[in-house]
Amino acid sequence: MSHEIRMPSLGMAMDEGQVVNWHVKPGDTVRAGQVVLDIESEKTTAEIETPVGGVVGALLVEIGTTVPVDTVLVRIGDGTGDTHEIAAAPAPKPAATPAAAPAAASSRSAASPRAKKLAQEMGVDLSKLTGTGPGGSIVEADIRAAASKIAPDGYVLRPLSPVAKRVAERTAESARTAPHFFVSSDIDASALERCHAAVKGKATINDLILWAVSRALPSHPLLNSSYADDGLHEWKDVHLGVVAAVDGGLVAPVIRKASELSFESLVNTRTGLIGRARAGKLVPDDMLGGTFSVSNLGGFGVERFNSILNRGQSAILSVGAIKKKPAVVDGRLGIGAVMALTLTVDHRVVDGVAAAKFLSDLGTRLETMTVEGLEA
Repeated sequence: MSHEIRMPSLGMAMDEGQVVNWHVKPGDTVRAGQVVLDIESEKTTAEIETPVGGVVGALLVEIGTTVPVDTVLVRIGDGTGDTHEIAAAPAPKPAATPAAAPAAASSRSAASPRAKKLAQEMGVDLSKLTGTGPGGSIVEADIRAAASKIAPDGYVLRPLSPVAKRVAERTAESARTAPHFFVSSDIDASALERCHAAVKGKATINDLILWAVSRALPSHPLLNSSYADDGLHEWKDVHLGVVAAVDGGLVAPVIRKASELSFESLVNTRTGLIGRARAGKLVPDDMLGGTFSVSNLGGFGVERFNSILNRGQSAILSVGAIKKKPAVVDGRLGIGAVMALTLTVDHRVVDGVAAAKFLSDLGTRLETMTVEGLEA
């Protein structure tokens, strides 16, 4: 008997995944819980473990190949009669050496169907490639690497990574299906700056904003809801997505039950999530279930911008930089600290009044923020 490891679903929206690395080869003996391969889908890379120990069979999907959910990736023999057959599966061979030169002439037949199709689309000559897949076969990753070196008509083609491609698809889908509208407000960020000065080195301005958002949302349930065919799903808990830039695209790991966390716990959770995101070590659970998101480009000097909704959410907050500008301070014209907040909402769920009320509540919380209040 043998155990099949299949392409898992890392979330409701996932229908396919890409094998990006194998940690084993045919004939290896593995233990239960050992990582055998990495897959990539949506905005995350996941390590896939074998639930059983045994002998690794043939690697059924090449590195760089995208396959549907539930596709068999590898079989692990359990030490009975099947184990011998699986262990005897041919191990991957290195790329062709001069002694094996005749194989180069048949490189087209050594490419997977998906690789052949991709090569045709990208104008890559398969006969000039050396494959890095099992047995020296040409896989999608080889095509993309070759295509990135081609510069037709004065430009360099940089193929999208699976993460960037998925982000593009989901963003386009959200913009196409959810009627977006935007509400913006400028707030006095003086109190926010004073709080940040008091906690500097322990927390960021964005942590203070996340804290204020997590405290405001329970009073505005429509902003913590999503549209579905059967009606509005009003979520009981606040699961806060934090948009962050990483190599290959954007991710939005989720701070779970954010409104129930202390300020210190929220900061520690955010720090851990962003650290794992930038190290490429997010796991699927880190990415799923967000009910509201915050995107902050203030650190790049951007004053104001509009975000596109994350799929399945009805609102996202865009935070701009704090700028010194002429403002009325204590009844007199002076120089104030001004920050723009822009709320993007799904008009199927949130109307203008509900959006304005939330933004007003959030602005008041930020304008009256105190260090003592963070400990409440």
